[in-house]
Amino acid sequence: MMSMLAAIVGIASYEVIEDAQDEALDRALPAARAADHLAMQVMALVAATPAVVSADENAHLRREAAGIRLIDENFRQTAAQLRDLGAADDLLRLIEAAFQSVFANLERSIDLVGARNHSTGQRSLVAAQTKAEANRLIAVLESGLAETGRPDDRTIERLTAMRLLAGTVIHHIDALILSNSQSAVAEIGQKLSNDLRSLASFARAVDRPKLREPLAQALKSLSAEVPGPASLVRLQSRIIEIDARLDQLGRENRERGERLQADAALLVSEAGLLVDTASADARSTVAYAHITLATVATLAFAAAVFVGWRYVLRDVARRLSSLSRETRDLALGNTDVRVTVSGSDELGEMADAVRVFKANAAALRQSNAELEQFAYVASHDLKAPLRSIANLATWIEQDLEGALAGETRQHMALLHGRINRMGRLLDDLLQYSRVGRNRAEVSVLDLNTVLPELFGIAAESQRFKLQLASPLPRFVTAREPLEQIFLNLFSNAAKHHDAPFGNVVVAVRDLGSVFEFSVSDDGRGIPKDLQKKIFMMFQVLRSRDEIEGSGMGLAIVKKTIEAAGCTITVESDPETMRGTCFRFTWPKQWPGANSDKWAA
Repeated sequence: MMSMLAAIVGIASYEVIEDAQDEALDRALPAARAADHLAMQVMALVAATPAVVSADENAHLRREAAGIRLIDENFRQTAAQLRDLGAADDLLRLIEAAFQSVFANLERSIDLVGARNHSTGQRSLVAAQTKAEANRLIAVLESGLAETGRPDDRTIERLTAMRLLAGTVIHHIDALILSNSQSAVAEIGQKLSNDLRSLASFARAVDRPKLREPLAQALKSLSAEVPGPASLVRLQSRIIEIDARLDQLGRENRERGERLQADAALLVSEAGLLVDTASADARSTVAYAHITLATVATLAFAAAVFVGWRYVLRDVARRLSSLSRETRDLALGNTDVRVTVSGSDELGEMADAVRVFKANAAALRQSNAELEQFAYVASHDLKAPLRSIANLATWIEQDLEGALAGETRQHMALLHGRINRMGRLLDDLLQYSRVGRNRAEVSVLDLNTVLPELFGIAAESQRFKLQLASPLPRFVTAREPLEQIFLNLFSNAAKHHDAPFGNVVVAVRDLGSVFEFSVSDDGRGIPKDLQKKIFMMFQVLRSRDEIEGSGMGLAIVKKTIEAAGCTITVESDPETMRGTCFRFTWPKQWPGANSDKWAA
């Protein structure tokens, strides 16, 4: 009787456990999977912008457009599934609104790229036809020079001038195609118009009827409205307008994409919390069942107690404990962890989901490694032709020493400057890709002695002075990244200062777990509408011909600080007062560093 009672209670307890697991896990696991799919769809949409902009062929553009619309369709289905599973509705609405905003921008970008490709094709056709007409004019002029018998000096002078002007027209057409600003297009268009008027004036002055007629016909074809230089100017202006609009849409998508990815990550985190809660509920149910079975087992046979204990504790709790431990190891970055739980029940499905997360994490780590290798190889391989160009420019200067005019010397100096700038840009790009990936060496850093040395490297001691507003800390930290941050901020303050002399002030505040450092200068300041732009890659506030720089310094600073789990802000208002202040936080205790080892 007692054995039968124990068996009945054991079966009932198992059914309670199974029902609790079904209820919790049937809701949690699909929500976690759907949230992960939603996050991947968000990342795919954000990553689609550069692919659309670079689609210079309509077939490529159509493929990208089809892929984007498929992402949108899948996103809508996943969002509906999450809403049915009870996901956080407020957060989901924010993600949907931001997603649709990015999607709408991409749709506009697709239309603009299509229009750009059409205009680019027309531009190529018009440019080729216009250059052909200019070359035909040159052929007429050269034929005229050869067949005029014994022309007078005035005729030779006019025909020669027209020959040079026709060649200049071809040069202007090539320059127009390479121009990237409306002002440059307008300037080249005016030069083309002036050259055509000069050609027409010279042609009217030619007093040989046999030569005047073919010249007039060639000039008429060259000056035609469509195709012709005027049409080419309009097409190039349209292409530049489209590129500017695409840049604006791309910036909007990057800003919205960052917020969208953060919200999607929060949704994934909440779904993961739901899984953890479900697992905890299941463990609580198992523990309750253990107590019930143990109470009944004291009145039943030892065999019934043993069977119940073995099944409930070892088959369910052990698997839950193993899966929880393996998931925690995976969350800490250990992609080599082995997922041992298996089975055809809900716990087996959960283990399968963990294996998928593990595969994705390993693939991401491999992708990051390949990206760093690519950045290194690209930087190294691109420097080789740069060195060759620099050597060639030097040889040209040496071979033509004494024969170079003043303007040509300026052009050669400009070429050397561009080569040096490209080299610095490649170095900074490689450094940016490595931020947060390389293991930083930890040592004791005394900022009271290090900062003056760094300031001497970054700024001219005759023009700029460094002030330490308060005693700075001496602490154990990653030395190289923190020194690089201060070096970039000092260099930035010195390069953009507009006065003969300036001051830079460094101060610190203790905020508990972090230090807050401030680097202030008394320069011209940064307008408020440009303060977000300064932390983007390749962004400079003044022409690179005025100030040498790759535009990567502050981007590297921001990424380095954020890789340490900290933040940086800028404070400046040129309309009310001079100066700029950068504030950033830095950990007082570097992760994994043993302060006792460095204690004096």
